[in-house]
Amino acid sequence: MADGDDAPGDEGSPRLSGRRALVRQSGGAGVAAMVAVLSGVVFDAVIAFTYGAGSASDAFFVASRIPLGLQAALTVASNQALVPLVSNWHTKDGIDATNRRVTLVATAALLAGLVVAAVCALAAWPLMAVTAPGLGSDGIAAAAGVARIMFFVVPLEALGDVFEAFLNARYSFVLPSGAKVLRNMTAVAIVIGLGASGSDPRTIAWGYLAGMALLVLVEVAWAAVKGWRYVATLALRDASVREAGVLCVRPLAGAAVNPLTRLVEQQIVSFLPSGAITISQYAYRVISAVGGTVFFRSVMVALIPRMTEATTRGRDVEVARLTRTGVRIMLAISLPLTVVTAVLARPAVEAVFRRGKFDAEDALLLGWVLVAYALSLPGSGVQRALLGPFFARLDTRTPLRNTIYGNAANLLLLPLFMWIAAREDAWAVIAVGAAYSAAQYVHVAHAWWRLHHGLHIGLKGIGTFTLEVVAGSVVYGAVLYVAARALGLYGDLPRWQLLFRTAVAGAVGSLPALAVVYGMRRRSRR
Repeated sequence: MADGDDAPGDEGSPRLSGRRALVRQSGGAGVAAMVAVLSGVVFDAVIAFTYGAGSASDAFFVASRIPLGLQAALTVASNQALVPLVSNWHTKDGIDATNRRVTLVATAALLAGLVVAAVCALAAWPLMAVTAPGLGSDGIAAAAGVARIMFFVVPLEALGDVFEAFLNARYSFVLPSGAKVLRNMTAVAIVIGLGASGSDPRTIAWGYLAGMALLVLVEVAWAAVKGWRYVATLALRDASVREAGVLCVRPLAGAAVNPLTRLVEQQIVSFLPSGAITISQYAYRVISAVGGTVFFRSVMVALIPRMTEATTRGRDVEVARLTRTGVRIMLAISLPLTVVTAVLARPAVEAVFRRGKFDAEDALLLGWVLVAYALSLPGSGVQRALLGPFFARLDTRTPLRNTIYGNAANLLLLPLFMWIAAREDAWAVIAVGAAYSAAQYVHVAHAWWRLHHGLHIGLKGIGTFTLEVVAGSVVYGAVLYVAARALGLYGDLPRWQLLFRTAVAGAVGSLPALAVVYGMRRRSRR
C-alpha cells in the first residue's frame, strides 16, 4: 500500500481492518521519525560540542523552553483535534470542501501564531526572569535575546501542523515524520558555520528558525502533491475555522499543562550549579523524541484516522479492536525500549555527547538522568493508545482531565523525590526525571478507568500479552547487559570504538526483542 495512495475504504478496507497495514504504515512513519530524531541528536551533540554545559547553553535552553513548549502544544492539538477533524471532513464532505476548510484554518493559524510570537517577544525579559530566576541578570538578558528569535517558531509550527494534519488524514505519514531532518540539519549547518566561538546562543536560535521555515515549505508542497489546493478566501469567520478553534481549545490547554510543569522543574533546577538545566533538558528531549516522536506518535498517526473513520461509520467493535491493537503495539515497543535505554544510556551518551566542552562528568550525569526519564516510556505509550478512542470521538474533555491529573501528580511527587535526593546536586537532577516517570502511570490509570467505564471498551488478553512482553524484555535486558560487559562498554574506550561497540551490543541484544515482535505478528494473524 503506497503512503497515502489507497482510496477510502469500506468494511474490508486496509484502512479500517488491516492490522498489517496499520503496523506497516506506523512502521514506515517510525523509521522516518527515527531518522529525524537521529538528526536531532546530531543537533544536540553539535550544541554540546560547541557550547558545552554552561551559561551559554543554559541561556538557549531556558529561552527555548516556552517556544518549544508552545510548539509541542500545537503538535498535540494537531494530533488530537485536527487530524480526526480533517479526516471527518474528508469522509463526510469530500476533498473540495476539505481543501477550502484547510486553507481557512491554515490562514487563521498563521495569523494567530504571529500575534502570539510578537506579544511573547515583547515580554521576553520578564518571562525569562520568572522561569529561571537563578540565572542572574546576565543569564536572563542572554536568554531573552534568544527567546525573541525562538518565539517566531510558533507561527511556522502552527501553519505546518495544519498541513501535517491534512497529510495524516490522507494516510500520508512518512514524509511528515521524516521532514524534521531538514529542520535539524539546517540548524546544524548554521551552528557549525556561524557559531564556532561557542559564545552567542542566538546562533542556535537562528539555525532552528531557518530549519522550521524549510520544513513548512516542504509540508505545504507535499500537501499539494497529495490533493490539497489553495482556495482564495479570507472568510475567517467561517464555521470550519470556529469548529477547528473550539476543538483545539482543550488539547491546547492540556498540552500547555505539561510545559507549565516543566517550567516549575526549571525554576528548581535553575538554582543548581551551571549546566544542570542543560543536562536535564538533553535527557527530556531525547526521551520525548525517541518515545514520543519516533515510536508512539508514529503509531498514533496511523491509528487515529482509522479510529475516526470507524467511529464516524458507527463501528464500535472495530474501535475496540483497534484500541487493543494499539495497546499491544505500545507495550511491544516501550518495554524493550526502556531496557535498551537502561543498559546502553551511559555508553551511548559517552559516545555521542562527550566531546568539546561537554566533559566526562557531564556525560555520566546525563546517562543517569536519561535512565530516570526512560522509566516513563511504557506509561507514556499505553496512555496514548488508551486515549485514542476519545480523540476519534472528538472528545477533548477526557484527554484534558487526563493531562491535568498526571501533571498534578508530577508536581506533588517532585518535592518528595527532591527531598529523598537530599538536594545533592547530581541526585537532584535525577530525581526530577524519576518524578516525571512515576507520574506517567497516573495518566494510564485515569485513561484506563475512563475507557472501561465511559466507553465500555475492555482490554481482554492484554494482561497475558503484557507478561509475555515483560518476560521477553527481561531476557533482552540480560543478553544486552552481558553483551555490553563483554564488549567493555562501561570502560574507558576511544569514542569511535565505543560508538561501534554500543551499536554491536544493541544488535546482538535485539534478538530476544525480535522474537517478541515475531510472536506478536503470529498472534495478530489468529
